[in-house]
Amino acid sequence: MFKKYIIFISSIFVPILLILLLVNIKVDSGFVVNNRSNEISNILLSGKNAAVIVIPSQWGSLQKALVKNKLQSDNKTPSEIVVFGNSRSSEIHSGLFPNNTFFNCALPGGNVLDMIAIYGLYKKSNLLPKYVLISIDPWSFYARKKSTINNDIHYFADTTLPLTVNLDLINEYNNGLNYLNINEPKLTEKKDSKWNLKTFKEILNPTYFQLNIKYLIKKTVLATDQLKKKSYFVIRSDGGYSLAFPNQIDSIALKEKSNQFVEIHKSNYFITIDNHCIYWTYFKKLLTQLQKDGVTPIIYISPLNPIVYDNLAQVDEIDLESKIRQFCEEKSIIVLGSFNPHRYGYHTIGHNFIDYYHPTKSVVETIFKFHQIELDSIGIQIKD
Repeated sequence: MFKKYIIFISSIFVPILLILLLVNIKVDSGFVVNNRSNEISNILLSGKNAAVIVIPSQWGSLQKALVKNKLQSDNKTPSEIVVFGNSRSSEIHSGLFPNNTFFNCALPGGNVLDMIAIYGLYKKSNLLPKYVLISIDPWSFYARKKSTINNDIHYFADTTLPLTVNLDLINEYNNGLNYLNINEPKLTEKKDSKWNLKTFKEILNPTYFQLNIKYLIKKTVLATDQLKKKSYFVIRSDGGYSLAFPNQIDSIALKEKSNQFVEIHKSNYFITIDNHCIYWTYFKKLLTQLQKDGVTPIIYISPLNPIVYDNLAQVDEIDLESKIRQFCEEKSIIVLGSFNPHRYGYHTIGHNFIDYYHPTKSVVETIFKFHQIELDSIGIQIKD
């Protein structure tokens, strides 16, 4: 009797499990099994935007694919302006620079080690640009620990943990260290199979199945001329992207959530940078070496939303920003932007901030236009 029961249950659940596996592996809208970096990079290099279902987790491999495919194309000329940054600099776009070619390497969650890796990638490939815009954030020099509070994901600075580089860029990071003459132990690239425990958990996940069912007859990666496409995340042809658009922002709800964010992060959001911090040393070496390479580095700092800044900083300029400005002044490096939104006239959230620390495209454009004279002095013209 028990044996018949097992056979009966198996006859029901095994086919269901097989269907779930087949759909999740075949559609794979989140690129859990199939790395689509090569396909996405070819779309971007063709001048089209790439629409995907979710933000790719293999952002480092996308940067490598872009460089590899560029070197194999007819146009091997380096972009004149390149951004080394993350999601807070993703709204810097080619339309700002009418007289320069441009590309944005905005790695979500990127830190100073990722910038060194991108530098190593471009240097080895002889694709260093004329200008590098380096985006600095409160977490650029310190590791962060992930935590879920009230169903929201938060990241907390943790000075006891080492910074980590994007796993897809370990070899490039090692090359970057060599170019900077930094004698630190090199990292070893892990040759993990894509069929690891995390992968199996995801392809057996019913929630992932529900997502994939929606795109069973739709493409999970497609070329488009649109900057916004329903149900897709769009990566612009210049490498940047928008996390949200002004008409999608609920400023009243964001005000409430910003106050909650302040309560959660009030103890350790802005960490004072130590002059002996090894990552601060790396950063200074990167800027110095770029200048030796004939590249003009430019520092870019995106403002935080006013509620977050006013309550977590409580000063006109935080210590990290002061140290950056002092070093850049010594090296004749231009600094654009500030963590302080009031310097650019943003005293309320309005529809100017997507969340706690991501400004909209219009805020980014305001900052660049504000610094037009400084940029003119180094040969960069900003579109009026």
